[in-house]
Amino acid sequence: MKTRLTFLLFLGFFYPSLCAQPGALDNTFGGDGTVTTTIGSMSSAAYTMLIQPDNKILVGGIANGLGYDFAVARYNDDGTLDISFSEDGFTIIEVFGDDELHSMAIQSDGKIILAGNNGSDYVLTRIFDSGGVDLSFGIAGRVITNFGSYYDTGQGVVIQSDGKIVIAGYYGDGPDNNFGLARYHTDGSLDTTFGGTGMVVTDFANIFDQANAIALQSDGKIVVAGESGGYGVANDFALARYNTDGSLDSTFSLDGKVKTDFGTIYDQANSVAIQSDGKIIAAGFNQGDFAIARYNSNGSLDPSFSLDGKQTTNVFSTGDYGNAVTVQPDGKIVFAGAAYTGSVYDFAVVRYNPDGSLDNGFGTAGILLTDFAVGSNDKGNAVVMQDGGKILVAGSANDNIFSNFAVARYHEGFIGIEQTGVLEIKITLFPNPSASFVTFMIENEELDMKNIALQIYDALGRVVYKKPMFAKTETVETNLPAGTYFYEIAKEHTPVARGKLIIQSN
Repeated sequence: MKTRLTFLLFLGFFYPSLCAQPGALDNTFGGDGTVTTTIGSMSSAAYTMLIQPDNKILVGGIANGLGYDFAVARYNDDGTLDISFSEDGFTIIEVFGDDELHSMAIQSDGKIILAGNNGSDYVLTRIFDSGGVDLSFGIAGRVITNFGSYYDTGQGVVIQSDGKIVIAGYYGDGPDNNFGLARYHTDGSLDTTFGGTGMVVTDFANIFDQANAIALQSDGKIVVAGESGGYGVANDFALARYNTDGSLDSTFSLDGKVKTDFGTIYDQANSVAIQSDGKIIAAGFNQGDFAIARYNSNGSLDPSFSLDGKQTTNVFSTGDYGNAVTVQPDGKIVFAGAAYTGSVYDFAVVRYNPDGSLDNGFGTAGILLTDFAVGSNDKGNAVVMQDGGKILVAGSANDNIFSNFAVARYHEGFIGIEQTGVLEIKITLFPNPSASFVTFMIENEELDMKNIALQIYDALGRVVYKKPMFAKTETVETNLPAGTYFYEIAKEHTPVARGKLIIQSN
C-alpha cells in the first residue's frame, strides 16, 4: 500500500527545530558550509578574523611567495569573495621582511589595523575598507617597533575607545622572553604616556614568558594572556592586566599577574575573551588537550566554572590544539582549534555551557570536527560569532603540497523557516517512511522550476543527498541508512519548502 503525506508550508510561518542541530555546517555559506581560498603563489594560512559592521567577513593571515607577507581576504555573507575589496577579494601586503599577520582591528572610521611581526620587530599597517594601504599611517602606511631585543613577535591588537592602538606580544633577548606591549596614536607614532616610552615589558620571573592574545575590558583595562615557564617544560597559563597608563593593575591578583597550572608539563593560553559580567576566559591547550580557564575580575579562578575554574577536553586524541575562544550572547563558550584524527588534523570546535560543562546539544556531545577534504590537514585558528546566530571558524586547509585560507560556518542553534515571503507551496511526499525510493510532488502552478534543487540532510545538518529538480514530480533513489532526515527544496539557494523524511531499512 502506498502511503502519502502532504505538507502545506508558507514562507513566513515559523517551523521550529526543523533541519539541523546546533553545530551543523551552514550550506548557505560556500554551498556546503566551507570555503577555501588560494592566496599567493604558494601556501597561505589564516590566523585572525573580523566581522565588519556590514556583516562582511574579513580574514587575515600570511601568504608565501618569495617570502611571507600579510594577506587579507574579504567574503560576502554567502562565502564568495567580495570583489569590491582590492578588486579580486584579497590583498597581499609586504610590510618589511618576512611578515606574519596575527591580528586585526577595525577603527571607528572603518579603517583596518593589521598587526604582527617580521621575525625581528613588531609591525603594523593600516588599510582602507577598499583594501588599499593608508599611506598616512606611520611611514608609507607601515610602523615598525623594535624593543631592542633579538626578536619581537606581535600577536594581538586592540583599539581603545579613544582610538589609540595597543599591540601585545613578546620579545626575546636571547635566553629570556617577556611580555611586550606598545601603544600608538592614530597616526602610528608611539604614545609615550603609555609606560613612559610607549612600550611596556612584563617579566613573570621565568625564562620563557610569551603573550599570545589581548582583550579590552569595558573599563578600558587591558588583559593579556599567554604562557610562562621554561622552553617547552613547566609552562603554565599566564595572564596580566594593565591600567590604561600601562602600569600593572594591583587589583588583579595583587601584582597584576596570574599563572595557572593544569597539572601537565606544558600549558599555553592562545586566546582571551571578556564576558559581559566582566569575568575573563583564557583558552589554549595543555599537553595535547583543549584547556580553558575562567577568572573572576580580581584574578582568582572562578569556582562556578567546572568547580575549580578549569576545564580540559580531549577532543579526539593527544594531538588537540585550542587556538581561539569567543562567548555567545547567551553565555555559552565556543572554543576552536585543531584535532589530530589519526592521520590528519581537522577543524575542531567545542562548546561549553556557562558552568563549564560540555554542551551536549552541540555537534556530538559538545564537539564537532570538520574535514575540508580527504587527506587534508585542517587547522582552526580564529573564531567569531556572526549576526543571525552563526559561528565562523577560520584557519588553513593543507593538501600536503600547499595550504590555503579555510573558513567554515556553523549554525549556532536549530534551523527553522525564515520569514522571507508569502508563497504557498504544497508538497506531497510518498512513501514516507521510505525504504530507498521516494517521490516528491510539488503542487503549485506559480512555481517556475528553473534553478530548483533538492537537498536531504541528516540529523546533524550534513548534506547527504543533493540534486536539481526539473519536474514538479520526481522520484529519487536515496540509498540512505535508516534514520530521520530532513529535506529542503530551494530555488536559487532560497528555501521554498522543508520537511521531515523517515528512511526505513529494506
